Amino acid sequence: MDADQRRSRLGIVTYALGIHQRQRWAGRHADLDPAAALLEEGHQLGAGGIQCPLDLQDATAATALRQRVERYKMFIEASLTLPRDEADLARFEKQVQLANEAGASVGRTVIMPGRRYEQFKSMAEFRQAEAQGLKSVQLAEPVVAKHRFRLALENHKDHRIAERLDLLQRFSSEFI
Repeated sequence: MDADQRRSRLGIVTYALGIHQRQRWAGRHADLDPAAALLEEGHQLGAGGIQCPLDLQDATAATALRQRVERYKMFIEASLTLPRDEADLARFEKQVQLANEAGASVGRTVIMPGRRYEQFKSMAEFRQAEAQGLKSVQLAEPVVAKHRFRLALENHKDHRIAERLDLLQRFSSEFI
């Protein structure tokens, strides 16, 4: 049975294979960027797709990755970093454009790094990080809307359900 016949609908996130990447891949994908290398491993393992930072430099690299994704009949989800401020918007927009060109079905991101109950020492510290995260999503929304690119906000213990629902309702965007 070949990889396409046993292909799962589940994807593999880059963090799941960290040790595998360092130990088993040594030199095997030296000619590939990290996303293409993960795609190759995912294909060999029968995964339906991958989720990772794309770190693409240009449209040529994005097109090459898209062609590989299409050839393997897999999907790709981009791990994106939200813009911190207005000066960071150009970087974020390039990231979205290249993810779109690479065929990413969605961009995944977090509102704030770390985990609410593990990282922050006070509610004030948490609220400050939350406010920065909200600002970042506000900056990102017009960019993803312009490119008609979906942005998924992962919840790593950042918000309770009611808080996350409130946040999503504030945006009321088909792209967030």
